Formats: sequence, structure tokens, C-alpha cells
Amino acid sequence: MLSARIGSWQGRRAVQVAIPLAGVALLGLILVGAFHKAYRPGGYDVHCFLATARAVHAGANPYLVDMPIPYNYPLLACTAAIPLTFLPEWCVHLGWFLASLAAWVCVAILLVRRLPRPPGIRTAWSLVVPLGIASMLLFGSIQNHLLNGQTDAFVLLLCVLFWIDWQEDRPQRGAFWLGLAVSLKLVPLLFFVPLIWRRSWRMLAGTCAWILLLSVALPAIFLGTGVFSAYEHYALTVLTPELYTAVVSERYPHNYTVHGALTWLVPAWKTSLAVRAGAALLVVLPLVAMEFRGDGGSPWRRLARLEAYLAGILLLAPLSQPHHLTLLLPAAWLLALRWLAHPDRSLQAELFDLAPFGLFPLWKILGGPLEFVAVAWLFVAAAGRATQPGRQGPALAERNPALKVG
Repeated sequence: MLSARIGSWQGRRAVQVAIPLAGVALLGLILVGAFHKAYRPGGYDVHCFLATARAVHAGANPYLVDMPIPYNYPLLACTAAIPLTFLPEWCVHLGWFLASLAAWVCVAILLVRRLPRPPGIRTAWSLVVPLGIASMLLFGSIQNHLLNGQTDAFVLLLCVLFWIDWQEDRPQRGAFWLGLAVSLKLVPLLFFVPLIWRRSWRMLAGTCAWILLLSVALPAIFLGTGVFSAYEHYALTVLTPELYTAVVSERYPHNYTVHGALTWLVPAWKTSLAVRAGAALLVVLPLVAMEFRGDGGSPWRRLARLEAYLAGILLLAPLSQPHHLTLLLPAAWLLALRWLAHPDRSLQAELFDLAPFGLFPLWKILGGPLEFVAVAWLFVAAAGRATQPGRQGPALAERNPALKVG
């Protein structure tokens, strides 16, 4: 079995040294590529944040800044980037790169700490190799994120922090994390679904308060009442066109959303608001059903629910871009941890686990809706694990009492 083979050699000293060194060397090459992109004509996404931050600092509407890469975020991102405009540009690019890596490392640590240590793993350092190998399942998305200076790593960290604090009954802190995540990108609004279903009104109120504070009050320090005209422009030129624009285009050929899959089947539906609403329901209703069937008593099931919501964000995203797929990193890491916990899994089960990740590179050859199939596969599989204990529930709990929580 693949998991047994990996478990047999991943503990070797030579492997534990060679793979991290190879990973560092690979990241060094990506860093060189990121700097190359940063200093090309037009720059990359970090320049978008710097240019709009200078506009906000000057009291101007950031959505009116003319630049090759449009600013499609709420006002917090460009407002928070104002301090970066006073730093040397090379320092900003290096810091952004390292901060993205640090965010992913923090997510991995947060997940690992909430699960029992797999059999045969004596130290946390022993998990570096399997988690590093699992990261390679999404290598294309990781390098795209790092090469283009994206924000998905920060959004992912905030979503995981929110989820953990909510599950561990820290509503005030959880509300801050979710409010910050929504203020950076709107897509974490999907986490309102479990909050509403669980009637977590206190956390919902706190989240909305933080959204208003971070997205409106903070930018208003520099823009004054101009913050409202800026958001009017944002709604008219960014949000509204996305409702009527095709998800898949020559500029954005990737396609992993429900709406993108539907319009791939029936091109005439590309500008239909009814189809967009139906696509949203095809994601929200299964999540509601998942919440109805159980609250995920074990840590494995709780994290499976998180996997489902992160995949759901991708299925609902207004655009399909490769760097967004880094939201699936927890799914890849939890897959590695499940394999370590169950080294006796059948080969068929292991291949089934790997199959959706294999569809992402296959899409580059065959095209079509393969990316959607992969994300939908991970979405359904995570929801299934969240509601059915299976081997990761009672069977594993019998061998490891640490799983018997809540």
C-alpha cells in the first residue's frame, strides 16, 4: 500500500533531511521567479496593493487607479498596505513571499495540533516530510500564488483560525478572524451558513461589527465620506459585472465553479442570474444538509466540515484562478495525516483519495470541466466524512482515546 510504503521510509534520517532541503531549494527558485515578475513591466499583484494604498493614503478612490492589474478587493487590503509603501520595494516583495509561507505553515501547525499524533510518529518534525509531499499535490497552485503575490494564504489562515476558535468556544476571537477574512475577500461569507444554522448569533453580530470597522471605519480615516462613493464604484464596476460575466474566458480559462460547469454544458446560461442563484443553492443546500446530519463530534469530522466549506468557497467563486486552489491545502495535509493514521488502507482507497488531485494537472491536457470535477469530488468527500464516522470515528477512537472529544 502507498501509505505503508511512505510510512516505512519517511522516518529515515536521510529522507528527513533531503526532502526539506529540496523544498527550500525549490522555494528559492520560486522566489527568484517572483522577483523577476515583480520587476517586469506592469509588475504583479503586490504592485496593485501598493498603488491603491498610495491612493488611499492620499484620500483618493483606489478603484479609479489605472493599472494593469485591477483592484477587486474591499478597501481593507489597500488600507492595511499603506505602511508597506514606506518600505524599500525589495523588502515588500520578500516579506510578502515569506509571509505567505508562514501563513501556510501556521495552518499546518493548527491542524496537526488538533489531531492525535499518528502511530510511529515520535516528533512533530517527522510530519514535515509527509506534509511536504502532500503539498506537492497542489504544487501548480502554490507556485502560482507565490509568483503572483496573492492573498489566499492569508485568507486561508484567517478562515482556519475562525473555525478553530468557533469550534473551541471562543466566539469573540472567532468573530474577529472571520470579520478580517471577509474584509480581505468576500468569499469567506460562506461561513455564515453554519453560524446561522447553529444560531451563533453572538458570533454573527461580532463578525458584522468587525466587517464594518475594518472595511468601512478604518478606510474612512483616510477617505472620509468618500468611502461610500468608493464602495458604490466597487459595487457597480466589480461586483455587478461579475454577475453577468462569463466565468470562463480567454483570460481566465480555468473552470472549477458550479456556475462555470453549468455554462460549459449550456453556453446560453452564461449571463443568467437564475442560473447563478441555482449554482449557489447547489453548494449551500448540501452544506445545510451536512450541518443537519451532525455537528462533527470528533476532531477529524470537525476538520472535514472545514474542508467542505473551503471547497465550497471555490465552487462559488466568481472567477476560477489557479492560486485560489491553495484553499485545498488543508485537504491535502489531512489526507496525509489520515494515511499515517491508517497505514493499512487498501490501494483502491488510496487511489480514490489521490484521484481528484490528479485531475488538476490532467486538465492542462484535456481541458473541459475536470477542475470542477476535482473540487466537487473533494467537496462531496469531505461532507461525507463529516457526517459518517467510518474508520476515522469509532474505529480510530478505540485505538486512540484522544479522539473521543465533545
